[in-house]
Amino acid sequence: METLITIIHVVVALLLIVTILLQSGKGGGLGALGGGGSGGGSMGQIFGASGAGNFLARITTLGAILFFLTSFTLSMTSSDGGSVVARAAQENSATTATEAENPTEAAPEAAAAEPAEAAPATSSEPAPGAAPAGAAPAPNDAQ
Repeated sequence: METLITIIHVVVALLLIVTILLQSGKGGGLGALGGGGSGGGSMGQIFGASGAGNFLARITTLGAILFFLTSFTLSMTSSDGGSVVARAAQENSATTATEAENPTEAAPEAAAAEPAEAAPATSSEPAPGAAPAGAAPAPNDAQ
């Protein structure tokens, strides 16, 4: 079933691409390839006196609705009806329960997870070439 919906989804996506490119916009679009401005020429003969605009607008609307529906259906079927947050909480509680049952196995993992303490980075002496704290900046002579 999911394969059929995926095939329909791809076909609708391609239909949307074609119908959007055929519509004439400010630059004429690909609809102007039929000859004449504003979708005239062979486009006017194919789609009638009203031209391709009305027909292509309806096809685009229908395609957009179908694309939305197939996207929504595919997202619902691929999630298997479960919440990702609930699944993560369930896995976390299973891990906690395993650690409570086997504390000797969990202890080395907990010790390895703790970061090593770093040496303090404070120093009472300023870096070489640094100005003392509270000193005014040196005037710039190269103006």
